[in-house]
Amino acid sequence: GPADLFGAVNAAVLPTLPSPPDQKPSMRRFRIHVLLPFLTSCAMSAALGVLNPTLQPFLGAAPLHYSVTLVGFVFAAACVAYTLPAPVVGWVNDTTGSRYESLLVGLGCMLTGLGYLIMAPAPWVAGQEDNLTAWLGICVLGFGVCFAVIPTYDFMRRFALHDDDMNRSNSTSALYNVSFSLGGFFGPTVGGAMTKAMGTSNAFEWIGYGLGVLGVVVVVLGSLPAFRRPLEALASDQ
Repeated sequence: GPADLFGAVNAAVLPTLPSPPDQKPSMRRFRIHVLLPFLTSCAMSAALGVLNPTLQPFLGAAPLHYSVTLVGFVFAAACVAYTLPAPVVGWVNDTTGSRYESLLVGLGCMLTGLGYLIMAPAPWVAGQEDNLTAWLGICVLGFGVCFAVIPTYDFMRRFALHDDDMNRSNSTSALYNVSFSLGGFFGPTVGGAMTKAMGTSNAFEWIGYGLGVLGVVVVVLGSLPAFRRPLEALASDQ
């Protein structure tokens, strides 16, 4: 019948599916160096999560007295700041063969920290928060998160030791989601505790400096030969 004819044509025309790989995806088949992008991804997710319980009370208090709606627009500004450079960051990472992923991630951590320092604001930025520190800080933060988050997947994948590309990609995706989920849990929890203990401005300042230090660590460690080896060389170390 027509179904049999259609099946025969498909069997003759369509390519043969590849054989399934011998290995199964596993998050244990990574070099220990993967901890650097893993922890960085956790930190960046946490940096975003901190804003959930803290930003609205912070901007809603004196001297700004932002409404809930206006705080929503501030969050939207962070999303726009993340979105605008995203294609460029992805293009740079792809066209350079991910050779500068640690530099991009480290720069993103520093910019995110700078965004927090502007919002706090740190004493060297302004005497107290105002419209400029609120909007500029959140935009710099969103811009930095873009640089830090987009190359992290390739940074993790560099240390996957699976035999085939499919398992390497699947395992990296799982590990990336685990790291981001952990950060999403710790961010609001730690951010809320820090705000209660020292106030939002001081909490934002400490977080900003911490992210700046993390950015320096990522750039320095990422420049070491052990973190710069290509995937093919890493796979041969199994």
